[in-house]
Amino acid sequence: MPDVNKVAFTDRFLQARKPSSTRTVIWDAVLPGLCVRVGRHPVFYIAKRPPGSSRTLWVKLGIYPVMPLAEARARAREALGALLEGKPAPKLSAAVMTFAVAAERYIAECLPDKRTAVEKAALIRRELIPVLGAMPLTAIQHEHLVDLLQSISARPERRSSGRRMSGGPHCMRKVHVEVAMFFRWAAFHRLVGCRTTRCP
Repeated sequence: MPDVNKVAFTDRFLQARKPSSTRTVIWDAVLPGLCVRVGRHPVFYIAKRPPGSSRTLWVKLGIYPVMPLAEARARAREALGALLEGKPAPKLSAAVMTFAVAAERYIAECLPDKRTAVEKAALIRRELIPVLGAMPLTAIQHEHLVDLLQSISARPERRSSGRRMSGGPHCMRKVHVEVAMFFRWAAFHRLVGCRTTRCP
């Protein structure tokens, strides 16, 4: 009888997972040790018992679809190889995490419970990711944010017909609020604000 909790992961399968109040673990039939815990979102983990240990070690890889399936499998292979050699699982460095990746993680983790989640996510994807998306988080400076906010404020707020556009001081203030909240979240998770392994 086939194992109902073991499936060859595909994007179609993962996208079909519905949010659940109880966590369900589903294992990947392609890569042993890789699984998803389905709760509010599908979250990739690896679970492996290191040599000489009696305990299974669980390592969180990332949230789907912020972390694509192909990347999850690649990182899982790397982490499983390290664990088999008795080394700690490698972590994604903030120095190479782009704003786009971190912003999508922020949207997935922090916005679902907010009443204006759809509006906030659309604002981030429309105003922030196209400008800052490709930049590593640690490369973003105060001047980049000032230039971004000034350019939004300088855009027309309404068309000549009177229809509202995504620009002007009102839009700039809304973006400013989201930028501040995002970077507070990023600092809390030590994605920014730490140039070394320890914060001052």
